[in-house]
Formats: sequence, C-alpha cells, structure tokens
Amino acid sequence: MPSEQFLHIQQIRNEWQRVSESDRGRDSLNNALELLADGLYSRDPHFIFELIQNAEDNSYDEPLPSLSFWLTKIDPTGSEGSDGALIIQNNETGFCLENVDALCAVGETTKQKAQGYIGEKGIGFKSVFRVTENPHIFSNGYHFCLPERDEQTGLGYIMPQWINVPPADLNLTQTHIILPLTKAEFGYDKIEEMLLEIEPETILFLSKLQEFRITTDTGTDLAILKNADEFPKIEVLVEGSRQDRSFSSVDEFLVYTKTFHKPEKIHHEKREEINERDVSIAFPLDENSAGIRKIFAYLPVSDTDFPFLINADFILTSSREGIQQDEPWNLWLMDCVAEVISVKLLPLLKEDRLLTVPFLEELASSLSGLEEDERNLFYPIFSKVRETLMTQEFLPTHDDAFVSAQNAMLADNVGLPGLLNPEQLSLLFQQQNTMKWLSPEITARRTQNLWGFLRYQLEVTEVDSDMFARRLDKTFLEQQTDDWFTEFYKFLSVGQAPPRSLWVRSQWMRTPPILWRKPILRLQDGSHVNPFGENESPNASLAIGTETDASLPIVKLELSQDEDVRRFLQELGIPEWDIVEEVIETVLPKYQNDSPVVSGDEHARDFEKIERAYNTGPDPKKKRLLDELRATPFILVENQETDVPVYRKPADLYLPNDELRLYFEGNSSYGFVKLEEYPESAQPLFSTLGVEDAVRIKRRRQNHQGYVIISDYYGRHERGIHGFDPAVHIDGLKHAINNPTLEKSAIIWNKIAIPNADCIKGVVEQATRQDYSNRSSSERVSKAFGLLLIDKAWLPDLDGNFRKPSELTLNQLPDSFTRDERLANQLGMQSNRDDVPSLIRRLANMTGRTPEELQALLFLPEPQPAPTPTQPSFPESPVRDPERRANQVLAALDEAPDQEYEDRLRSVRISRNWILPKPYLKGQYTNDADQMVCQICHEEMPFRNRDGEYHFDAVEVLKDYFTKEYVAQFLALCSKCSPQYKEFIKRVPEAMEELKNLLMVPNSSNFSVPLKLGNRQRMLRFVERHWRDIQAVLAYYENADDADEDSTD
Repeated sequence: MPSEQFLHIQQIRNEWQRVSESDRGRDSLNNALELLADGLYSRDPHFIFELIQNAEDNSYDEPLPSLSFWLTKIDPTGSEGSDGALIIQNNETGFCLENVDALCAVGETTKQKAQGYIGEKGIGFKSVFRVTENPHIFSNGYHFCLPERDEQTGLGYIMPQWINVPPADLNLTQTHIILPLTKAEFGYDKIEEMLLEIEPETILFLSKLQEFRITTDTGTDLAILKNADEFPKIEVLVEGSRQDRSFSSVDEFLVYTKTFHKPEKIHHEKREEINERDVSIAFPLDENSAGIRKIFAYLPVSDTDFPFLINADFILTSSREGIQQDEPWNLWLMDCVAEVISVKLLPLLKEDRLLTVPFLEELASSLSGLEEDERNLFYPIFSKVRETLMTQEFLPTHDDAFVSAQNAMLADNVGLPGLLNPEQLSLLFQQQNTMKWLSPEITARRTQNLWGFLRYQLEVTEVDSDMFARRLDKTFLEQQTDDWFTEFYKFLSVGQAPPRSLWVRSQWMRTPPILWRKPILRLQDGSHVNPFGENESPNASLAIGTETDASLPIVKLELSQDEDVRRFLQELGIPEWDIVEEVIETVLPKYQNDSPVVSGDEHARDFEKIERAYNTGPDPKKKRLLDELRATPFILVENQETDVPVYRKPADLYLPNDELRLYFEGNSSYGFVKLEEYPESAQPLFSTLGVEDAVRIKRRRQNHQGYVIISDYYGRHERGIHGFDPAVHIDGLKHAINNPTLEKSAIIWNKIAIPNADCIKGVVEQATRQDYSNRSSSERVSKAFGLLLIDKAWLPDLDGNFRKPSELTLNQLPDSFTRDERLANQLGMQSNRDDVPSLIRRLANMTGRTPEELQALLFLPEPQPAPTPTQPSFPESPVRDPERRANQVLAALDEAPDQEYEDRLRSVRISRNWILPKPYLKGQYTNDADQMVCQICHEEMPFRNRDGEYHFDAVEVLKDYFTKEYVAQFLALCSKCSPQYKEFIKRVPEAMEELKNLLMVPNSSNFSVPLKLGNRQRMLRFVERHWRDIQAVLAYYENADDADEDSTD
C-alpha cells in the first residue's frame, strides 16, 4: 500500500500538472522560478547559509543538534554529467507535510518569526539550484527530487519526482539532502572551496545548532563546535585534519544579550506577530578572534569596523548580503544595539578589566566619520557611546581607575600626571569636581582615533606645558610642599621636560619667558618670589655649603641642596658666588707644597668645594680650573706604609681594582685613589682629570683611511699604515715586563697586547710631498711597546718559566692566555703546527693524566721531524676549443683600451690602472689545494697579505711592445722571481725578442718556454688557457704590424 508521503508527492504533482497544461502559464512560472533560483543570491556561498538557516529552524529531539556536509567525488544519485555530490545530513525530527508543500511552491514558507525562525525555507531552498539541476531529499519517509525540468510536465524547480530506491548507506532516520554537482561552474573543487570558507563564528549566534561537520574525499575532516557551558563566555572550537595534517583552535567570546520590547509604531510585514527581540554583542577574548568584526542576523551578513560582533533580527536585502538601511525595524534594532553597548558591554568590560585603551582606540576608529552622517544606520551607536563616555566613568585613568569625560583631562607631557594629583589638578583649574588624568597610553601619536574622539567629540581638555605654566599662581604654589617644589623643578629640567622657552630666554623673544613672571622660587623664610625682577636681574641666590642667613633672598636650602634642583636653578640663571676663584686661589695652594699638611676633615670640605666648582662653575673658567686640578697633587691616595695623608696628581693615579693592583704591584710611580674618602659623585670629576680604571694606553688615532699621522711638516711627512703608531706608550709596562708574574703577564697579553697588536710593529711611510706621491716605506718596531714585548722574557711556559715570545708557541702558554694568532705572529712566536708535546701537556694538566697516558690513549705516534716540504702541484686550466678561445681574445683586444702616456718630467703611463690583471692571474695559477704558484720557480707564493690574499707581482710579459691594456699580457711572479725577470729579460732586448719568438711557436705540448736568469736556467710555465691567450695576443699584434706595413706600401 502506498505511503502517505508517496501519496502526498503525487497530489502535488497532480496540482502542478493542471497548471502545466497551459503553455503560457507553464513558461511564465518556469521563468520566474529560474530567475528566483539563480538571482536570489549573488555570492556563491549563500546557498550554504540557506541550508544552515533551514537546519537552525528545524525541530530536534537530539541533545546535540548537528549539521554535516559531505563532499564526495562519487555521486550516489548517479546523475549524468555530475562532478560528485554534496550530501547534507541533519539530525532533525524530519520533514512534515507543510515543509514539503513549501519546497514545492513559489514564495511560501512554513516559518513564523514569532517562533524564532531565521529563514524562509521554501524561498531560500531555491538557491541550491545555483549548484545542481536536481536536488534529492530524503526525510521522514519522503524520498523525492526536484529537477530543474520535469520531462512529463515541462515544469521545473517545484515539480517533485518520487524516488523508489534511495541510495545505499543513507541513514534514513535523519534528513539527507543530496546535491549532484551537475553545474559546470560549480564542480567538486569549487564546492570544496566554498565549504572551507565557512567561518567558525557562523555558529556563534545560532540557538539550536551546536556542531558543523565538513568532510571531503580529498582529506578534509573538520568540526566546528559551540560550547556555551560557561555562558556568557562561549567557545567556538575548530578541530580536524586536512591532507593528513591535524589542527585545532579555540576562539572565545563574551556574549552580552538584552531583550527589547518592540515599540507600537514599529511594523514590518514579516515581523507582525513579534513583540520583543533579543539583541546581542559578542566581545572577542583572544588574538585569534580579535580580528572578527561582523554584523549578524543570526548568520553572518557583512563586515563592520567595530571591535565586536553584533547580532539582531535585522531585515536583510533580498541577496542577504546587507541590511536594509532605511527600514524602521532595523533602525529600532540599531538603537537597541547602542543600548546593549552602553548598559551591558561597557560596564561588564570594565568589571572584567577588559575596558582597555587599545579597545577604546578601536571603538573610536569604528565611530570615526559617523558624527557627520545622522542617516547612517550605525549613527545611534556613535550617539549613545558619546553620551555614555561623557557622563559615566568608562575612560581609563593614569591611576588605573576610570573617569567620565566631563571630569577628565589629557596630559600632553607625560610628566604632568606625576606632578599634579587629582586634588592639585582640580585646584589648578579651579574645578569643583575632582578632575583626573587619563591614561598615558592615550596620545595623539599612539592612539590617534581615541585622542581625536576625546578632544573633539567629548571636548576633553589637553593640558600642555604652556597651559600648565600659565595657570600657576601664588595661591596654588603656597599650598604645595617642599617635596612638590623639588619634583616641580626636576620636571622643568629633566625627563620629559617642557619647552625650555618656558624659563629660558632666547635672543628672539620680545617678552620674558612665562615662568620669569611666576613666583616659582621658594626662599629660606618660606616666601615666594619671581626668578627675575622688572630689570631682569635675579631676585634670589643659591647658598654654598650648609649654612645660610634666612634674612637673605636665598633659595630654600632644603631645595637647593638637591643636585638636580640646583642644576636647574643654575640653568635658570640663579647665581651663587664665584666658587671657581675660591678653589683656585685658596684651596689648591694648600696642596702645592712638597709636604701638604691637610687633615681628613679639612680635605673633605675642600673637595666638596672643588666638586661644586667643577659641577657649577661657569664654562669660561672651567678649563682653567681643570688645568689647575691636573697640575696639583690634591687627591688622597692609599698609603700602606704610614698614616700620614699622601696626595698625588691625577695623572699618577688609578681607581683601584684587583687587576690594576696586580699589574702595578711594586711600582711606586703610580698610586690608587683612596675611594672610601670620596663620595660616589666624585667619579665623573676623577674621570675628567684622567684618573682611569684600566691601564692608560696612549696611542694616536688612525684616520678614516687607516693612517696614523706621525709627522706633518713641510718637506717631512710620515704616517703609520693600518693603525700603526710607533710612539705608543703604556703606563707601567716596562716595570711589569721586567718583574713578571703569571697574573701580570696574563693581563699584559689579554688586556694590552691583543687589543694593540697593530702597534707592536708595522710599516711607516715617509715622503717629502704632502700627497705621498714620492713615498718610501720601512718596517719599524715601537720602542716602548713592541721592543719590550719581543725582547724581554715575560711569557710563562707550562712549567712557569718566563721566556721570550720567540722561544714559545701558543700551545706552550697557560690556559689563562687567550689564543691569538695575530699577536703571536707580531711577537715572532713559533708555530703551533708541530707542537704536539705542548698540546699533550696542556691536556694532561686539564685531565690529571700523565703525558705518556694521553699519548697512548690518543694513539698518537711519537713526534717526528717535520717532513721536507714538497713542491706544490702546478695549476691546470684546460681549453676545450682553442680556436674559439683565440677568437674571444682577439675580440676582447679590439675592445680593450689603448695604452696611454702623458708627458710630465718623464713619460708616465696613465692607462695601467684601467685593467686588473691580478684577479685573472689568481684564477689561473691557484691549484686545487688553494695554493697560488709562481710561473718561474713553480713554488707557492711566499706569503699572504693581512687580508688573506697571496702577495705576488703582475709583471707585463714584454716591455714597450703592447699598445692595448689586456690582462693576459701579464705574468704571476713571486717577489723573488719578479725582479730577476725584469733585470735579465725585460731590460735585455735580445732576451725579450727571443722570448717573444718562443711564445709564438704553435702547438707546444707542455705550455712552457726556457728562460735564462743570470747564470741560472729556468722554465717559464703557463696553464693552457693563459698559453692560448698570450699566443692570441701576440698574433693580434703581429697581424696589426703586417697591416701597418701594407698600408705604408
């Protein structure tokens, strides 16, 4: 017997069949339905939102309402031309007769908004036809499909067809909708992309659905769940895997909801039976969700700029992509949203310590521009937030509290809040209410939007330094304590100080600074005066010492004794008597005798005056004071031999530390300051006078070119290269070298010799011309530094014996000596390379084993004499195609610059620097062992420069023969072979002609020619590439000579 569901489907078909009997009626209906299905939503993913809406509006018996999307590449319906199918599964109670009627009708719905539904099931479902031609539905005994065109009647979209046999493996106790992917533009990949665009927050404001699941055949298994167990905190969890990579995340929100009763004047045809509506605000609690800024009508509608999410039952546009702007229903709801922000969001955020400056900055940014558009849908939020912040205490303050805008002030200077507490601020601005400073985080630069909102919408005053100075008066100042005045003076002078123009007069000022006319000086008797009178002379002075006469106009002693305050008052122009003259004329002469008799107490008083003269004396006299101090033995030194105070000059003294005591041990030429007799504030003075805490090293600085100028006189110019200063001097070095200890030697090595190794020995250039164009050079050893280090036995070996550097290797030094190869080379120390015994001994000392045990443990053979060096292998540079190589050289020669000379006192070649033959030669004559080999002696170049590059000469093969500048015309010769080649080949025309002829012999098998250098026979050897290049060069010149002769004939 047919089921009720089958009979119901047949009844619908019969009713629509009668309509289809009229061609006009059938075509008109089909056209309308096609436009509805295809044009209802312009954005592709909206059909998914419609399916979510339908699931949310369903009824559930299950404790966890769930909606699943399964994207499969195998269409279970077997629809022709499909690219897989999207299967939607929902654990609802199932379709009823009214639901089916709505799906098979035009413009009908079973949903009543008063019941809390959010969609239009019959209309919204038509959006699935954007992706399929024949959706299949299996629910509560219904098995039918809705093809775009029914073959029997010609109708589409609403003419159901019964399905006798549902696809296998369907759980028919739940609702299934199968969408065969038969639309070319919506294949498997496109639908997968659309599913993955479902944002987790989509589930946030749904009241029934608690879970979304997305599964695809390409490896995606995703679950989006909502947890409201700790409401108002809601967690949105995302977990799953994609392409074998698992992931999970949690976004947390605080959701604030308030129910509003609809005003009688508000009506809408789709909301007629509704009398109240809930409005919600969701506040993101973590960084992951902080960027989510959307407005919802239960499901996401569009993005906003607000730092929270808004949800209400808004009337949407037909495309569901926006809110109808001028709709009274929506305007009422937006008023409700503003109310929720005011009475729910802001108070609860304040209570939970979430009402922060960054949040208010984002809120102010989102409100920017709304004040100019009262017709804007969001204007009610702007208006309500402005009113709330003006009258209620929601603005963060400097003291971590909150204040309303009408009782708030901004500080343009960060020091003002620390200077003026709320009571002082209210007194200064004569306000009855207690005024408070806003948080220092709020500035025009860091929080531009919030600052602008406060200044221009809430009319909060910003107090800058100028306004503060102008508000100061006698009434206010007399009520402040001495401590406040101390902080006030420091505020004016240090830290985030106000403009100096408040108290310093510049030459461009027509009137005195503001503070010159304010009674900011508190005198010893407690009265207040302006800093300067009408004639701009000071109205007060600063006391010196701890005694003063209260009857004099002296700044209160308790204030002027503070160092920072005194410094400010002096900069302000408040004078004290001339203490520099007192020190020079009366204090220092006491110490200039051979044996000064000055007690400790008297010296303490003297030094207080000296220090004050140094810190406060006028600049024009400070140089004279320092010169006198440097020439006077006035500093008390440590004296272990007697209790009689001993005073010495600054240049003979050091600040004591353990390292210096070791270094200067036994050296009476230098002493140590008796620091316990001096305040910590004396350190800058000692430093200025040259009292050091490390060994003094006097060396001239090198200029930007690395030269140390030694002499710069007419006709006599000398300079050290690479920082070398032959006159370098180190305090106490000679004594320390002559009286070595392990500790002294380690200090000399680590702290003096290594940093100054470039001054042990180096090269000095001399010239009679200032531009050094006629320079000569010589290597020198610095006498007071290098000579001592090289010639003296001051370095300890592993047995504690002191030896000259030339007698040791680095391995033979104790472990406290830093290994420095450069210093070892400068001192002429032996190489570590073959010093295995010393290495074994050092390891033995470290491990506690005997050298013999370590020798056996490491399987090391007994040290053997160094083998005789073997000649390095000659480099190879083969040429695959000699003819092509020759053509390349000839082409390069055509492009090469001509050699040019200019006449001076002699003919000077000026084009030589236009080419760089050395890199070419280095590339040709460096073998696989990274050794560069000389072309004549075939030995490794004798040494490397300091930059690690080999030192060699690039010597032109023939003299006065070539007319072009070209790199292959040069030889790579060592410093020994180079002068011999120039002497015996290039200066002998016959030898040079013979060499040229030998080089032009083709097809040589060993790429070499014989040379006779004096009475010794040598072989000039080439790599193949260079050989081919030089033969091509010589052929080029021979051809050029022939062409010249032909043209002459």
